[in-house]
Amino acid sequence: MMKTAFLTAFCLAGAAAPAMGAALSKDAEVDIYNIARCAVAKDHDAAAATVRRLPLTGDEATVEPAWLGNGAGCVKSAALAGPAVVLRGALAQALYFRDFKEFGVRPRMAPALLADMGLPPVNDGVDTSKPDVALARFGDCLARNVPEDTDKLLQSPVDSPLERSAIARIQPYFAGCYPKNARFNASRSTLRGLLALSAYSASTRYWRGEIVANGTR
Repeated sequence: MMKTAFLTAFCLAGAAAPAMGAALSKDAEVDIYNIARCAVAKDHDAAAATVRRLPLTGDEATVEPAWLGNGAGCVKSAALAGPAVVLRGALAQALYFRDFKEFGVRPRMAPALLADMGLPPVNDGVDTSKPDVALARFGDCLARNVPEDTDKLLQSPVDSPLERSAIARIQPYFAGCYPKNARFNASRSTLRGLLALSAYSASTRYWRGEIVANGTR
């Protein structure tokens, strides 16, 4: 167990506040998560590669069924559409629960075989004026400081009282993980997607020996 190893606070000094996409309807979001779970079950590696193909933004994006390899049949329409960070996060959440039992628990496979989420570097000194870097730093800070509530959020049904309760417990950490006077405009759905990506990435880095108890090597 290494949950306490992630209790490291830092700020994103100087980062610009990136805009995030508008909230999805609940039905559309649930559909995305169901398709992602199906796709990961059918073709883990293709799903992980699809995560890396999408940008880390709230802009609308599409996933071509062919990108999902053997999971292509999980998409019943011409393409899967939604905010890019939600599409990435839905796949990341499904990969997370397939590859890890929960945050801080040894993965089900050798660390070298864990998926790459394709996030920008989050170590000290990165250029947080870039919106995708600022988002990655924000998500990493939250996932590492409140791992148990991040886990509860990801385990909760989409747009449910349990999800809202988990977000409420995470919210006090926003100020410490994002610069003062910055406006972080994130919908509930984009925050969930970002935390799914960050939870998988932070867990992977820990088990590969890239993170130690007092921060990042």
